[in-house]
Amino acid sequence: MTTQHANVGNAYGPFFTTVQYVAIGFGVVEVGGAFFFNSPALAVCGILTALIGAAFALARWLLYRDHLLTALFTAIIAIGLSPIFYMIVVPELLAAFMLFPILAIGIAMLDRSLQLYFGTVLCSALVTVFLVGLSIIPHPLPPAPAGIMFFLQFTTPVTVVILCGMLFAYTWSNLNRTLEASEAANQELQALRDSLEEQVAQRTADLATALQQVQNHAAEQERLLIENARQRATISELVVPILPVSQQTLVVPLVGTIDEERLATLRERSLRTLEQRAAKTLLLDLTGVEILDTFAATGILQLVQGARLLGSQVVLIGIRPEVAQTMVSLGIDLADTQTMADLQSALAVLR
Repeated sequence: MTTQHANVGNAYGPFFTTVQYVAIGFGVVEVGGAFFFNSPALAVCGILTALIGAAFALARWLLYRDHLLTALFTAIIAIGLSPIFYMIVVPELLAAFMLFPILAIGIAMLDRSLQLYFGTVLCSALVTVFLVGLSIIPHPLPPAPAGIMFFLQFTTPVTVVILCGMLFAYTWSNLNRTLEASEAANQELQALRDSLEEQVAQRTADLATALQQVQNHAAEQERLLIENARQRATISELVVPILPVSQQTLVVPLVGTIDEERLATLRERSLRTLEQRAAKTLLLDLTGVEILDTFAATGILQLVQGARLLGSQVVLIGIRPEVAQTMVSLGIDLADTQTMADLQSALAVLR
């Protein structure tokens, strides 16, 4: 049984049981009256009422065994068609029988099937019209005794109204349970949505924190790069110091080994400073250079040539004998380049 059908069975099973026992009670009264008053009409009514009780017993049995639509259809047929047969034998109970179609419609509302509901409404309307027609035609059986008819005219409609009230009460209770379940589900969904919103807010805050950390890290990296560039510039100035001794003269004292990077720095800084200061003479002091390889010697020659292109001259100072020997062996021509023994002599000449 599905959840929906199980809920309907638990909610409406007692109603089917009540109708079953009420029908049995009325059937006993009618059959007893038939024997007591020797009334064929009451005997037929007793049989019809007993059949209604049996139909509802069958419907209740089907209801609890996963056959909801079959159970409802059985009950609707029993309640909806029985007034036609009742009217043939006891037309005096027309007022009570007119309530039976309403009860049938109420039973059809126990399921969500629109086909069952609208089909029951249509059939109930036809039965109502048929009952009115039967009330104006002659009837084959003699009327039931006045005393028992008075009892049935009072108790039958009251009982049907009570059964309708019970059915509507069960329906109202079931709707309330459905509403409460819906509200509980809505509250659960609201709690879930609040939880999701809280998680989204937390994730957003975490992402914002992570983004801020990344930005801080990037800013720190940028600061370190700037600091590194500044330090490299400072180191470059220390590796290749360029000292102005006058407005027209610059001194570059070199100490140690001249490697590729240092040579490139020497050329770049020397030529740039000559251009910026419009100096005419660059004193390149090689006193502290013990070894000058082919690459370094060629680089110094390129510096001399570059300075000439800028309209300046390079004076080589303090060339050691081994350095001079290296330049000669390499075939480097310094005939057009002025050389001095030491820095003091060069400064004296320039004065």
